Amino acid sequence: MKSLKKPNFFVNTRRGMVYQLTPFYVNQLINNVQISVGDFVQMEKTLEKLEENNLNFQQYLGFKNQLMYSTPLDRQKDKPCIKGKNKKDSVDILGQNGYFDLTNQKYCDITKLINPDIAVQLTEQSALQAGKGSTTRAIEKTVEFLDQMVKEMQDFNKQKKQQSISQNIDFKKTLVFGSIQGGLIEDLRELATQNICERSIDGAVVHGLCENETLQQRSNILQIINKNIPEDKKGLLSLVLSGQGSPVDILHGLAHNMDYFEVEYPFRMAEYGYGINLKKIDVSKLQKNEKSNAEIQEFVNSSFENKLVNHLDFKFDKYSEDLFGVTENCQCYTCQNHTRAYIEHLFKCHELTGHILLSIHNIHAYNEFFKELQQVLEQDCLQQYIQVFMEKNLVNNTEKIDLFSQKIMEPSTTQKLRHGKQEKLEKKQEERLRQKQERKQEYLRLQQQRQLEKQQQQQEQQQK
Repeated sequence: MKSLKKPNFFVNTRRGMVYQLTPFYVNQLINNVQISVGDFVQMEKTLEKLEENNLNFQQYLGFKNQLMYSTPLDRQKDKPCIKGKNKKDSVDILGQNGYFDLTNQKYCDITKLINPDIAVQLTEQSALQAGKGSTTRAIEKTVEFLDQMVKEMQDFNKQKKQQSISQNIDFKKTLVFGSIQGGLIEDLRELATQNICERSIDGAVVHGLCENETLQQRSNILQIINKNIPEDKKGLLSLVLSGQGSPVDILHGLAHNMDYFEVEYPFRMAEYGYGINLKKIDVSKLQKNEKSNAEIQEFVNSSFENKLVNHLDFKFDKYSEDLFGVTENCQCYTCQNHTRAYIEHLFKCHELTGHILLSIHNIHAYNEFFKELQQVLEQDCLQQYIQVFMEKNLVNNTEKIDLFSQKIMEPSTTQKLRHGKQEKLEKKQEERLRQKQERKQEYLRLQQQRQLEKQQQQQEQQQK
C-alpha cells in the first residue's frame, strides 16, 4: 500500500467509535481505523439507505480521511467474535444481540456496503490450543471463503472504477487481505500460508497469535509463515499481526517482517488507568544492523520475554504532589495542560475525564513510537534500536503480572457506571415485584372480606 507507510497500525474501534475520543481528537490523532464487521452486520438496511442517499459509511461514523480496515475478528470484545461450526458456508458471528448465523455471501455484501480501504476475509476463530481437526476445518473454510471474496471484490472494484470514470471522481480500490490460521501447529500454518499466497490478494493477516504463547513459540510460527511466502511476493504482500499491539508485540513482529499491526493496547491501558511512559530515542545516532535477521529474532525472543513497557498507574496514591506531565517533554494535549496529580485526582473521583486524557496521551505516544520505527526501517538500524528501547522503555515482569488481570478486582470507571446502571435496574425490578405482590395480597384480602360480608348478609336474611 503506497499510501500507508510501513510500519503502521490500525486503531481498534468499538461499534465504529474510538474509545473515549471525540471526533475532534479522532481526526487529529488517528490515521487508520479498524472496523469490526460484526458490529454492523445487523444494520444492512441502514447501510443500504446511506448508499441510496449518496452518503458513505465513513461520513456516517464521523471520520474524515482515515484509512478504514474492516475485519471479522476483534480482540477488544470479551467474547470470541466468531464461533466455528460444521456448516461449510457460514459461521456464528457475535452481533449486538448475541451470536447468529452469517454466510460468507452476506459478509461480502456487508463489506461492499461498508466500502473499506482494506477488507479482511471472513474466517473461523480457532483457539490457540485447539485440536488439529477443528484447526484444519478452519483453514479449509478460510480458503473457500477467500476464493468467493476475491471474486466478489474484483467485480465490486470494477463497478466502482466505472462509476468513478462516469462521475469524474477518484477511484478507491478495496484491497483484499487473507487470513493465516493454524494455531501453534506448524504444518497447518505452513499449509495455510501456501494456500493464501496462491490467491490473488493484497495482503494477509496472521490470526491466532498474541494469546499468551511464549515469544519463542510465536517466533517459530512467524518464521514458518515467512519461509512459505513465495519470493516473487515478498515485500509486495503486506503482513498484518492481529493482537492487542503492545510495544513488545510490535517490536517482536517487526523483527519477523510484519508490516502492520492491529492496536488496542493504548486504549486498554487508558481504560485501566495506565499512562504509557515512553522515552524518545534519537534514531539518527543509531548504527546500522550488524547482525543477520535470524540473530535479531533470536535476541528479541530471549530479551523480551516477561517484559512490560514503562507505565504510570494512576489508580493508587502515587502522584498526588507530582506536577509533571505523564511523560517528560511530551507535546500531547494532556501533558501540555495537565499534571500527574490532576489525572490521579480524576481517577480517585471516578471521573471519565481521566480516561479521556490518558487516551489522548497514549495514542500520541504510539504515533511518536511508529514515527521512530519508520525512521528505523529507513536507516536499517532495528538491532540497536531494540537494544536502546529495552534499556529505556521496558521493565522486568518477573512476577508475570497481567496489567489487565485487574479487570474484576479494579473495575474501570466505565464498568462501574455500567454496574451502577445494572444495580439500579435490578432494584427497580425488585421494587416492581414487591409492589405487585403487595397488590396481589391486598386483592386477596379484599376478596376474602367481601365473601365474609356476603355470608353474613345471607345468614341475616335466613334468620328473618
